[in-house]
Amino acid sequence: MPLDQNDPATLEGISSTSASLDQPSPNIGDTDSGSSSSSNNPNRKTRSLRDLYDNTRHVNIGDLAGFDLFADSDPLHYEEACLDKKWRDAMDREMDSIMKNNTWELIDLPKGQKSIGAPRAWYSRIKGHFLDQGFKKCNYEHTLCIKKEGNTILIVCIYVDDLVFIGNSLEKINEFKDSMKENFEMTYLGLSHYFLGIEATQGAHCITISHKKYARDLLQRFNMEDCISAATPMEFGLKLSKEENGKEVDSTVYRSFVGCLMYLTASRPDIMLPVTLVSRFMEHPKKQHLEAARRILRHVKGTLDHGITYSFSHDFKLIGYSDSDYGGDIVDSRSTAGYVFSLGSGVISWQSKKQKVVALSSTEAEYMALSSKGCQTLWLRGILQELGISQSTCTQIFCVTSLL
Repeated sequence: MPLDQNDPATLEGISSTSASLDQPSPNIGDTDSGSSSSSNNPNRKTRSLRDLYDNTRHVNIGDLAGFDLFADSDPLHYEEACLDKKWRDAMDREMDSIMKNNTWELIDLPKGQKSIGAPRAWYSRIKGHFLDQGFKKCNYEHTLCIKKEGNTILIVCIYVDDLVFIGNSLEKINEFKDSMKENFEMTYLGLSHYFLGIEATQGAHCITISHKKYARDLLQRFNMEDCISAATPMEFGLKLSKEENGKEVDSTVYRSFVGCLMYLTASRPDIMLPVTLVSRFMEHPKKQHLEAARRILRHVKGTLDHGITYSFSHDFKLIGYSDSDYGGDIVDSRSTAGYVFSLGSGVISWQSKKQKVVALSSTEAEYMALSSKGCQTLWLRGILQELGISQSTCTQIFCVTSLL
């Protein structure tokens, strides 16, 4: 049941908590070095250069490489987070919200049983409410809940304690918002502009998703604001290898760099292939791998405004495109396959992945690629059917092959 052009369809969001965390900033205070020069005057707020030189340990600059990249990062462990009052307050607010929503009841763990954790308890609680309200859980994507009444449709996507929903009836949307506020400790955030780092720009008859702000933050985080942009995300015919004798780089920084690039692919299918290539060398990255990753971000800098626009359309035909190389990985001779599916005016699904086995011919590589694309096609068709956008004809998958 496609959303009609004249219907007041809106993409909106609800969060179960209204807490907004800024990155904790380190507090810089006065310190006493313990030397005689500073202890003579306890109220002294300055130190001489000789005092600094005498009481400062020499640090190798190489040991601090990449340290600035993590200065403002989130805590990695509970023990680290609980030391900061901002994070303790945020956890207290989250626990208060969970208790108000009756997500769980604290009891002793029965003998021989394992705890299921808060996320599963929350999903069980909220999905139970949706079922009571007439929603149906999507059989192909369990984070989707769909409610159809006559010609109206309401679609809700759940991510932990955040909800994004869209519908073609303002009356049904308002009923849903009132129901959520009444039964849960919820905060209505209005039209969706940012969700999980994805920026959504809503027009009269289109929605555009991008990672513009996230990409700018990455350029700043990795000190590449002033870099020269690249026209393409990778060099033509680039082949990366383990390069045993190459210059090593900090693996922690490299993993963080590539991980951020992988998140960008949620709205940038054009960088999917190069990000897949550089992600294969997480364990022992070398200089050539980091340079290839940096080139991707240089390309992103020159294309910050790029994204995917979904415009109003009557044509909801699912079309797929598939391609693969033959033995493109010079390390293990396996092929890399990729696909993209479009629906209406924009692409909705894409992937680039190295095949699990070595193909003995280019034809075999193409057949293996098409086989996996067929599975993805069935999954997408199932979701579309439950959304009311059934495909009346077979889905075409176009394949690039030298045999044609």
